[in-house]
Order: sequence, then structure tokens, then C-alpha cells
Amino acid sequence: MKYPELSPSDDKLLVGWLDNKNDYQTGSTPIGLLDIIFDLCKTSRYEVFRSMTPCQICYSTMESIREATFSGCGIEKYAVHSKSGERILLGSSTIIFQFEDRKYVAPDLIWHYISEHNYLPPKEFINAVYEKKKSKWSKIKGLFIRT
Repeated sequence: MKYPELSPSDDKLLVGWLDNKNDYQTGSTPIGLLDIIFDLCKTSRYEVFRSMTPCQICYSTMESIREATFSGCGIEKYAVHSKSGERILLGSSTIIFQFEDRKYVAPDLIWHYISEHNYLPPKEFINAVYEKKKSKWSKIKGLFIRT
């Protein structure tokens, strides 16, 4: 893991910053988590980048990362489809949301990490994601604020 889970960065807690050099928690995720994460990737994109960052677990060498980034190889791997057929491209932004007094920030590749690499986010993050879904939320400047 590039950064320890729930480590602070400014006023946010980091989740899901994986790489190919460090271990990360794996396991089964609760039913519906990927659907909620899909919605977060779609609606709370923040800090959108001009380029795409491929998964460093799939592309384990710097040469393969460079090749995938510049030649377009593997881009389709990050085109995520929802159950309804909706499509988003991952690897170019972060997602940020707030629940109660804590803000969480994750790469949008978190969907890919969970679905393809069996990544299990921290329980606190999973609980916040589910509570976010149950609560009424409003979007303010890319952040979801509980109302």
C-alpha cells in the first residue's frame, strides 16, 4: 500500500492507495459495495487529471506502466460498466466524500482494486459508504455533505 489506510492528508483520510510493492487487505466485500462505489466514482470525481494512471498491480513494472499510459494499451480494462450499462473510465481522478466529521479520499481506481484484486477497504470506510447511501446528501463543490 502506497499510504497506510486512514492516514491523514490535510483534513482527509486516505483509503485505497495501492501499489505493487506493498501488501493490502483482501477479502470479500459486502453486497452492493461496488454499486455504491460506482456511484461515487461517477458523481464525486474530484481533482480530475489530464492523464490516466493505470493500476500498478496489473502493470507491475515501470516500463509496462509507461507503455500502458502512452500507447493506450489496457485502457479498456478501466472502463467500468454498471448494471444498467452506464460506463465510466477510471484512473484519472480521486473521489472524496464526507460522513459526519470525517472526509475520505480514494483514487477512483478503488472500484478496480475491489473488483479485480479482491481489495478490502477498512471497515470504517465501508461503514461510512453504506451510511452515506442511507443518508440524505447534497453535493457542494464536488464533496458530499450530509444534510
